[in-house]
Amino acid sequence: ITNMPALVPMAGIDSITINAGSGNNNVDIGLFTISMPTLRINGGNGNDNITFYNDLTFATNKLLEVNLVDDAMVPGVDHININANVDLLFAGTGKATLITSEQVNFTNPSSLQTVNGAIRVEGNAQMPTTAGNFSGVKLDNATIQSTGSGNITIKGTGGNSTSVNVGVD
Repeated sequence: ITNMPALVPMAGIDSITINAGSGNNNVDIGLFTISMPTLRINGGNGNDNITFYNDLTFATNKLLEVNLVDDAMVPGVDHININANVDLLFAGTGKATLITSEQVNFTNPSSLQTVNGAIRVEGNAQMPTTAGNFSGVKLDNATIQSTGSGNITIKGTGGNSTSVNVGVD
């Protein structure tokens, strides 16, 4: 699909992969009225911004993988935003991976919840780290929770300027 926004019939789809490509890209994830299949979002050369605008409930054992640092030798300045009142919900062993070269931002209030699936959130944890004024992972009255046996890993490295450079805030 090259024209956006895209309206795609979801019947029978088990997995969706979005490749942002080269250049500076914005990928906006809006309303889905069905249980989500596996969703993978890959960045590309340039600065990428991924924003979740609405709740997503994933089908049992499905995953969300947004990894913006494995797309280029030197990643751009990338962001992942989970907007206010957005809940990302997983069932069974469904898991979530959110990795970016600058900030993962959970806005007040938002949540990421699994049952028995792992959660991995990393902001600016790659080498070399991204310079600037930011927190690697910002949790503004947000909930990250596994209600069963899923492990939770949160890593962040703040920027290197003069203020508010916290790894996990």
